[in-house]
Amino acid sequence: MNSTLDLQNLIQGFKLSCQTENKSPKTIEWYICFLNRFYQFLKRNNYPTSAKRISKDHIRAFILFLQQEAKTPHTERPLSQATVQGYVRTLKSFFSWLKREEYIERNLMTGIPIPRAISKIVNTFSHEQIASLVNYCRTSNDSGYRNLAIILLLLDSGIRVSELVDIEVEQDKHFVIGLRLSDDDYVAELRGQSQVEHGRDLECMICHDKFDHLLSGTCEVCFREWMLSTKKRD
Repeated sequence: MNSTLDLQNLIQGFKLSCQTENKSPKTIEWYICFLNRFYQFLKRNNYPTSAKRISKDHIRAFILFLQQEAKTPHTERPLSQATVQGYVRTLKSFFSWLKREEYIERNLMTGIPIPRAISKIVNTFSHEQIASLVNYCRTSNDSGYRNLAIILLLLDSGIRVSELVDIEVEQDKHFVIGLRLSDDDYVAELRGQSQVEHGRDLECMICHDKFDHLLSGTCEVCFREWMLSTKKRD
């Protein structure tokens, strides 16, 4: 087998390409984590790991595994529908890159849709509950104002507790602008940082229509929807 075409080697090449395109470290980390899981799935099931021997059936088997059997590493819970979508988007980016770099003749992800996800309504605090929390912070000890600042940040930004704990002074720019920019400004900011590909009959990796230019492998409409799905909401 040509080791150059082995998926493990190609994943490292994709990582290097993402780094030279100035993708955020967190995005690259997700990409590589998802792709390594795909590689391990292929090996565990004795499927080929050469880019030229992988088929759409192997990819669909992996997606079905994610939907029905896969668990999160730490909680052993089934993967959420949004997480499965993330895996499929990663595979679309990866196979588009393989096609652009001429490792494969056709993009296997063409025609494989991103699975639908059911929108969940999250239960929120009532105005009375929020008022009680705020009042408690104001009447508590010296740490009350610190706790109040934490509560207000969580309420105003919509970030998760785990994200709040991980915030550092030198925070990811994408996270920072997501808190303060409007949707249009947020998309414009990320558009300016994205790789623009010009040509004829370029295929969007999400909707699969043809365009004369793409942003990070997607058309303008799909790029906007993709970027807004990453924006933190109030």
